[in-house]
Amino acid sequence: MTTISGDIATFLDALRHSLTSPRGLAVIALVGPRMEREDVVVNGVPSTHIAFPDAGTTLLYQRDKLVSALIYTTRTDEHEQYWQLGDLIDGVQVRSDRKTVVAALGAPRRASQDFDLYLTDYGYIRLDFENNKLTAVGVAQGDGADVDDSPDGVPTGLTLPEAAPVSLPEIVTDATGDIEIFAAALGTSRTSPENAAVAAFLGGEPKVDKKNYGDTPAEYLIFATSGVTQLFKDGVATSIFIKPAGDKKNAPYPIPDALIDGLSLTATREEINVFFANRIRSGEAYNLFRVNRRMLHFEFDATNALRLITIMLTDVLQSVDDGTRRRASLLG
Repeated sequence: MTTISGDIATFLDALRHSLTSPRGLAVIALVGPRMEREDVVVNGVPSTHIAFPDAGTTLLYQRDKLVSALIYTTRTDEHEQYWQLGDLIDGVQVRSDRKTVVAALGAPRRASQDFDLYLTDYGYIRLDFENNKLTAVGVAQGDGADVDDSPDGVPTGLTLPEAAPVSLPEIVTDATGDIEIFAAALGTSRTSPENAAVAAFLGGEPKVDKKNYGDTPAEYLIFATSGVTQLFKDGVATSIFIKPAGDKKNAPYPIPDALIDGLSLTATREEINVFFANRIRSGEAYNLFRVNRRMLHFEFDATNALRLITIMLTDVLQSVDDGTRRRASLLG
């Protein structure tokens, strides 16, 4: 049985859950914060369409439960593309042709000229193609009975109307300070102006440690005199590690009050929670927040003192429950 993982598993995991549930908030963490919302009643069923224009994603809720999501992998005049394309479906490159996608995921449950449909143990995944190139990915709840008998065989809810702007509560905190320099560099190449700004800001020549991150070629740039390490995967900055108090090999971060304006790195765990007030997930030794369109991970020692801060492009743990990456199994 094929296992599918990546950000797509977070969308699948949120099916049948409300927007404000932990699983719903995990989706918002991936695609928020800017939303456009429209509430309608369709055949007597209260429905809500929520578009995330910056992330190329639209969600459909019925009776306050997520029934489908549509994620664009190409940019058009009407919408952006999903902003973490390489993380959407593990093993499937966004610019892969249809034959390559089928080779990775196996034969679809149903197919037409323009789409392939897969059934997982969480719900459906639909991959749309144009000229055999992937253009969009949809997920929808269903157990096999939800596929209609139309020529397209589209699961109910995958066709999403355009949403209208609406003012919604802000659930994501933007932070200022040194963190802005680090956050801006994520998702860019090692030779980008943003990463040049990081190097100039930290000063000194970093130690370069080359080793694989799983199966991916990776480089760690270690600025030991500042307690900062950058992680590059396939030449792209994906994470930055900051050691507030340093350790045997790294000096402490030089100006503790400058990393995040208004928050000292000597703050307690409780003070950090109050400062951001938008925690996505927490465990025994960590709290995870969505800040500046990035994931901000605080790790604490046994006394709840802050020992490590990680700024990430995406949440490397795709679960809101038990700290394990969500995966879905493709069903025949």
